[in-house]
Amino acid sequence: MVTYWLQATCYGVAFYGIYYFCSRNAISYTWNRFYLLSVALFPALLPLLKLPVLPGLSPIVYQQYVVYLSQIDVTPESAVIIGMSIKLLAITVYSTVVLLLFARLLLAYWHIRNLVKMSVHKQSITDSVTLLQHTGFGPGSFGKYIFIPDADIHPDILQHELAHIRLKHSYDILLVQIVKAIFWIFPITYVVANELKTIHEFEADSAVDADPDAYSKLLLSEVFGVKHIQIAHSFFNHPIKRRLTMLQKKTISRSKVLGAIFRSSLSTILLTTSILYLQSCSREQKVAAVSNPHDVSAQEAYNEVDVMPKPNCDLPKYLGENIKYPKLAKEQKVEGRVIVKFVVDKEGNITTPSVVKSPNPLLSEEAVRVVMSMPRWEPGVKDGKNVPVNFYIPISFKL
Repeated sequence: MVTYWLQATCYGVAFYGIYYFCSRNAISYTWNRFYLLSVALFPALLPLLKLPVLPGLSPIVYQQYVVYLSQIDVTPESAVIIGMSIKLLAITVYSTVVLLLFARLLLAYWHIRNLVKMSVHKQSITDSVTLLQHTGFGPGSFGKYIFIPDADIHPDILQHELAHIRLKHSYDILLVQIVKAIFWIFPITYVVANELKTIHEFEADSAVDADPDAYSKLLLSEVFGVKHIQIAHSFFNHPIKRRLTMLQKKTISRSKVLGAIFRSSLSTILLTTSILYLQSCSREQKVAAVSNPHDVSAQEAYNEVDVMPKPNCDLPKYLGENIKYPKLAKEQKVEGRVIVKFVVDKEGNITTPSVVKSPNPLLSEEAVRVVMSMPRWEPGVKDGKNVPVNFYIPISFKL
């Protein structure tokens, strides 16, 4: 879980970094909205994705010749109980916070619906937009409603709020609030939510047909002390400096906008491809790929034979009963997967064990010990003769 959180957080920071340096202050509002919504959701899903195994990196060509026994999971009994308790506690805390955040979102929505229901000063601006006066909130908007604190609204502010409604910004806000509630443990979702609202303000500001200088003065004259509702848009949304700066960019060339979109999309594609590539090329695949059906090791061990060797016992049960979690490894909280390679010789004896992969020598030593203690196997047969055969066994130590 910690690894997943770290991966998703790093991916989120990386993708937001692309946005920050490539298109944050570009007049590519639709693209920025789409990108920010993707950054809110995609990094949390990316650690779970893997590409199909790629040609040249795949063990598929050789996997039929490499024998992997079923993985054995080793867990101390006390650690199992404690681990389950900790996991249950973590799930409970996480779920509780998710429910509280959803309750908060529903409360904010109920607040707006109640405000609409209780308002006695309503005015239809268009067939689909209603102006609510004397609300004590705003100026702001949500869905098809515009809220103003008293009876009057400046024409430019009205244009601004109508732009929010026409561009359906409320749907973005609801979506990102839901993502925040589900993935609340990821800090990047909070950054994205704030930046998305700012982009909405830029887009609505650009839709106002007014003199930039006069409009800037309007923003500055009213920016402080305005009440707003959490999920609604507020006309006086900060940071005001960036809004004033973006107002002066209405005439920026189309080539610069396209350039910003190209840089951010290309960087995103390259980063995503690299992440998926690394996640898909596991170390276990590289281990399997080294075995060739026509190679015979120095000990004359084969990878493919006519009759494969067979253990003379219930192997998973035997290993599960005989592997002991190293005491020092438990104290140091060491865990991980050990892959042991060994040879079943002509007589069925276990020989030449070697550790292909291991997170710690303590675990390696125990894995090799139990492999060497296995009872004699029935040897493999090739061309009617007993021959030595290579085997791999993965043993997972978990606390």
